[in-house]
Amino acid sequence: MRLWKRNHGPIGVDLGNRSIKLVQLSADGTTLVEAVRWDGLEASACPHEGESVKETAEALKQALSKGRFHGRRAVFCLSAADLMTQNIRIADGGKESLAASVADECAGRLGLSPETAEIRYLDVGPVRQGETVRREVIVLATRRNLTERLLQIADAVGLELCGIDAEPLALLRCRLRQFRREEDRPEPKMFVNLGYRLTQMMIVRDHQPAFVKNVPVAGKELDAAVCQSLQLRPEVGQGLRRNYGDRRASHRDPEVMQSVQQAVRPLLERLAGEIATAVRYFSVTFRGEPPARVILGGSEADDLACDFLQQQLHAAVELSDPLRAFEVRCRISRPRQWETAIGLALFGCTEKARSLARQSAPAESLAVER
Repeated sequence: MRLWKRNHGPIGVDLGNRSIKLVQLSADGTTLVEAVRWDGLEASACPHEGESVKETAEALKQALSKGRFHGRRAVFCLSAADLMTQNIRIADGGKESLAASVADECAGRLGLSPETAEIRYLDVGPVRQGETVRREVIVLATRRNLTERLLQIADAVGLELCGIDAEPLALLRCRLRQFRREEDRPEPKMFVNLGYRLTQMMIVRDHQPAFVKNVPVAGKELDAAVCQSLQLRPEVGQGLRRNYGDRRASHRDPEVMQSVQQAVRPLLERLAGEIATAVRYFSVTFRGEPPARVILGGSEADDLACDFLQQQLHAAVELSDPLRAFEVRCRISRPRQWETAIGLALFGCTEKARSLARQSAPAESLAVER
């Protein structure tokens, strides 16, 4: 029996491939009380590059020591790069037959079995395919050894693991906090997360995921394009693209800006094409209105990418603002890099916090809870 009330939610732990980001919210999920980014993660200690549990745990301990975190409860993340995410269609049947059909499809199409993989799915709903009615589902699957690794890291650091969430769902949980008005619900939305290794696309309707896809056009490729075009060292090219992408137009050197734009244009055109294809798929599959706007977020999202995509798509594109839904009591920079960690921290907050985004996403049913 608990005789005290928790004032803080769990720590959202985002083990990125270049840094660790930690976020803690108040127990009711309304206040961001602490946020720490730790860049002392060596390349060999990247959680996606086969490093030892010991190295990652040590880096995480260092990150935790830099902030004033309360308690040892935490929510970890399965990154998009560690997930197999795909929309599939199966026979329309009951709940039990649906689960069996998903397992069969994963085994036949993705080569995954329940013995070696964690498999979850989102039931999007019935769709018409020719003269028949099929069931559209979104599959999220990962190898069991990846979840076991996160459990080992938590044990090594001494954290009480509340759950392991899927990155797409953590991002959705964070972003829907920005659209809590009732009039926002029916409008289909396209969320695009421009990360360093992958770009994640998600279309939602009535605050529920309807389409998810990862695209290998992201910050890493944009940096390489700038470096190759301007013959710069990697760290210089990365800084140039980021600084000019966020800088106000009046503070940009026109010649440098034009060079950066020309370097990244082919990649952003490719990304715009992927977004347009996803929108067409959604419109044809669900026979409804396409998303009225695109919300661009992620650590690599900036004004440059936002403006370019808006020109290419002939649609409203806006940058995500993950902090606008919270009272912020700590210093935090480049807010869009914190979206995953914020979504993870929201996962374990109280019922009051969940009621603020009720029915936003069935994330609790998909996370690997401990």
